[in-house]
Amino acid sequence: MSSETRTTISGPMWWWSLLLLALAAIPDVMPYPGLKLLIAERFGLQDAGAQLFAIFALFGALAAVPMLRRARLWSPRKVLAIAALIQAVSISLMALPVDWIIILLLRCIQGYVDLILLVTLTTIVTASSRSTGRGFGVAGSAVLIGLAIGLALGGWLTSVSASVVFPLSALVSVLIAVASLLLPSRPLASDDGGSTPARFRDRKVITAGAFSASDRMISGMMTVSLPLLLANSFEASPSVIGMVLAAPLLVCAIGGYFAGVLVDRVGAVPVRICAVPLQAAGLALVVISGGVIGVLFAGTMLLALGALLLMPTSLVIGTGRRPDEVQLDSVGGIQALGQAGHLFGVVSITLMSLLLGSVTSGAVLGLVGFYLLWNAGWLGFLRHAHRADTTSDLQDRLSRGPVAVRRLIPPVSGTHGPRGRMLTGASSSDLSDS
Repeated sequence: MSSETRTTISGPMWWWSLLLLALAAIPDVMPYPGLKLLIAERFGLQDAGAQLFAIFALFGALAAVPMLRRARLWSPRKVLAIAALIQAVSISLMALPVDWIIILLLRCIQGYVDLILLVTLTTIVTASSRSTGRGFGVAGSAVLIGLAIGLALGGWLTSVSASVVFPLSALVSVLIAVASLLLPSRPLASDDGGSTPARFRDRKVITAGAFSASDRMISGMMTVSLPLLLANSFEASPSVIGMVLAAPLLVCAIGGYFAGVLVDRVGAVPVRICAVPLQAAGLALVVISGGVIGVLFAGTMLLALGALLLMPTSLVIGTGRRPDEVQLDSVGGIQALGQAGHLFGVVSITLMSLLLGSVTSGAVLGLVGFYLLWNAGWLGFLRHAHRADTTSDLQDRLSRGPVAVRRLIPPVSGTHGPRGRMLTGASSSDLSDS
């Protein structure tokens, strides 16, 4: 895909897009700290009923994926302005005296446009970066910083005046719509979908989405189960619980860029092979710590390190190592499957707690084991699919003559071509993410 057919930005505009990405993460989470007051008490719901507020946003995000294939042909200015304004209207209506069913419908709409906002800005930032690892790493850090600001701001506003949470959340969306008018008017992609064959790209997106789903399953499970487990079984204080939950987010927000650099140098698959056991071991240590501070601290650090290394891997596996090949619908598909994994983690641990009477260490460790097996299976599939695709593509190009074969085989970096030209090619680590 040539640079003339898609949006690429640099300098101040790149930083502006990164700022918009952090802002776009704020509105969705502002109501969460006051969920009991804003939703449960308002509609007379139990805690489980109030969780539907979060679940319906995930449903909306899943429904947005088909739209991303069309949105990539529009200018980012148009996509962001429309999506942000729709989000502002839907959030504003939540502040009105409407029925609970209407709130859920509005929340679904908000989840729909929220995914479009985040994916569009993530794609712009990454496509304009030096490499996909750095791009996705920095974009992930911006999202996490926005989430932290949104949660802190929402909690403070709820304690001061809960009635202003929804209006101010809508105001942030309006600011995003206005600020997006400064972005380029060229489309996000051409209509050719890039140079990667569709069958290869779709398979990579599904595989990367499976990895993302497993990572988000762990985060969803932690959000629901760890506070209850640490409080009920180990009698941990709120400050200790907050430390365990906040440490991975804080480490990822600070180290996202450096994790991206490592992925660029080593490859996403090798980094993932090391990071998955780290995160699983960290969560297992937290669960079996029995409230012992030393073990709890070690588990938290391992959990944070694993989460940091994993952050850019699934997106790099699904989109490749070339920023100019990053597709909006590919990023959106991976993110949506990640949302489905988050939903699975929340629902599964909730059902286990209902069946067992409470969240138990065994239930959490069971999901950790499932996480390890899931990743091992998909890593094996990725390796097998890469070999099969390479063989199939080579056979196809052989049938079309020697020119097509030469296009398949990358030149070796640092060697000279037939007329003495210096040739540059992919490094060996590029193949590890195919």
